[in-house]
Amino acid sequence: MAKHYFKKTLPLTLILLLFLASTNSTVVYAQWTINEGFEGGSIPAGWTIYDVNNDGEQWGTLQHAYAHSGNWLATVQCFGSNGEDWLITPQVTINNGDVFTFFARAWYGTENMKVRLSTTGKQINNFNVTLENVNGLGNSYQEFTYDLSAYQGQQIYLAIQWLQNTYSLVVDDIKVGQPQASDVGILSIDSPLNFHLLDAEVIPSCTIKNFGNSDVTEDFPVICTITNQANGTVVYTQTISYTNTLAASQTEQLLFPVWQPSDSGTYLVNMSTNLSGDGDPSNDALESTTEIVIHYGTGGPDLMGYRWIDSHEPDGPVYDWIEISNTGMSVVTYGVNAFAGDDNFSEPIPLGFDFPFYGINRTYFHADINGELLLAENIWY
Repeated sequence: MAKHYFKKTLPLTLILLLFLASTNSTVVYAQWTINEGFEGGSIPAGWTIYDVNNDGEQWGTLQHAYAHSGNWLATVQCFGSNGEDWLITPQVTINNGDVFTFFARAWYGTENMKVRLSTTGKQINNFNVTLENVNGLGNSYQEFTYDLSAYQGQQIYLAIQWLQNTYSLVVDDIKVGQPQASDVGILSIDSPLNFHLLDAEVIPSCTIKNFGNSDVTEDFPVICTITNQANGTVVYTQTISYTNTLAASQTEQLLFPVWQPSDSGTYLVNMSTNLSGDGDPSNDALESTTEIVIHYGTGGPDLMGYRWIDSHEPDGPVYDWIEISNTGMSVVTYGVNAFAGDDNFSEPIPLGFDFPFYGINRTYFHADINGELLLAENIWY
């Protein structure tokens, strides 16, 4: 009896659809081998940290408004003056065109760091390549990007070595791999700032960037939305249509129409782009908060009978500085410890008489290097 064999086949289109359905249950941007924003709330498995100065403070994660994107960041701090800590990526195989990119800032003041590379291992003495020596990094985010094409085909480790200058270093959005061909996003929110007065006009602004490796010639919208955090009410929304060519790696600052806050409180600011066919939506939006505060220019009397008034009020004191830096000779010189920074250094100077203030006779005032005159030592931390 003859046997009949049947070959079961599926059309190629159906096979491809089934494959895509099975592999696209979650969106993956495969061009980034490492794409870490620390949103998991901890330093991920496979990363390495070293506390070189052995003070018990080491790289960790923090949920904070200082996050460059999302809600979490990586940070390290030191309460002494000789902090040195390393944050090291997992081993990664490099392809031609790969880059190492991340955002970093000082918590406040300035910080120093070295960006290092190892082709052999993840021990500190393996990192014999320095990609950059960064001194005086300020307290606003700066993007750092390094071409790794010279290490094509090699397995490497990358490290951020913090060398303390003031207090703490912050990093976020660490990526290794290749940018998408088409990828526009928000690099920074430049305004509103942390605080604004209720009676002041605010001009929202942001900086956009072409994170991709090809020019963007099509138009796309950039949106600013401001929401009252207390009640969820959207108080401001504006859209700018960007119509210029944005070259690969190009940045541009955009200014939105004036926002006039009508109530004090905390506001959530969201800036976003919406490019059709954008290859990596993870950098399309950034959020920040701003506090709208009421300016009180006069007040009192308090329980001790004191009143106060500032220079902006009618009949207030006249703000009239007298420049004396080029007159006479300075008779007082202070050596400032590097760790003291701008905020934690003040020196007592005799008044020459007793000054009664809230029940205490003050005989000294303190001057700090922010230009403040205080009746007690300036201690921020």
